[in-house]
Amino acid sequence: MEWKHKYSEMGSKGKTYVITRTHKKGNESFECNCPATMYRPWLVACKHIKRLKEKLLLPWKNLEKPNR
Repeated sequence: MEWKHKYSEMGSKGKTYVITRTHKKGNESFECNCPATMYRPWLVACKHIKRLKEKLLLPWKNLEKPNR
């Protein structure tokens, strides 16, 4: 089963970022449209993804690298 869900998170200075949560065959991945992972490709997840996972009560240590 595969599904996608989009969430919005607030950034600094009132900016809103869209986080896409994709569930594909039991694996979950998160992507954010903020520039943090573009400038720092070694980051597994930006602070927006970490905040969203805290709100969803999901463990954030098992994050996968986003596909870019």
